[in-house]
Amino acid sequence: MRDQKLLLDVALPEAKDYSADMKGADRIASNLQFIVVAWNTNLVKQFDDLADPVWKGKLIAEPRDVELLVGLAKHKFKSDERAIALLRRIAANQVEFHKGHSELTELLTAGQAAICLTCYAHQYPGRIKKGAPIRSAAESGTAESAPKVFQGSDIRCT
Repeated sequence: MRDQKLLLDVALPEAKDYSADMKGADRIASNLQFIVVAWNTNLVKQFDDLADPVWKGKLIAEPRDVELLVGLAKHKFKSDERAIALLRRIAANQVEFHKGHSELTELLTAGQAAICLTCYAHQYPGRIKKGAPIRSAAESGTAESAPKVFQGSDIRCT
């Protein structure tokens, strides 16, 4: 579409503060999802190493979330090999996968799971405020952005 001159160049004012990887000539991130580790405080008081065998059968995650691997590989370890090695050790604890972050949140809140590896951070503050026995590691997580492709009035016909 760009090659055929079907798109207008549009500079959205809200994009000025976005980092370069969150915007481009034809897109801008329209939202961010912060992925964090969360846990049920009735079942887990503290944890340090999710690869520790003590967590076998107590971990849940969303199978489509690659952000954990990317965050570990690109930011924490700066090494694909080290990130993969850690995730293999965690996987040895028989992570139970559920499709859908809302389901992960409900399982954790209900005490049907102890620790969630890939939970959406925004789903917890309201529940915690109401007294749910959950906590999240909001200070360390990773984020994904959903790009918005310009459309509608941004397309011109020539």
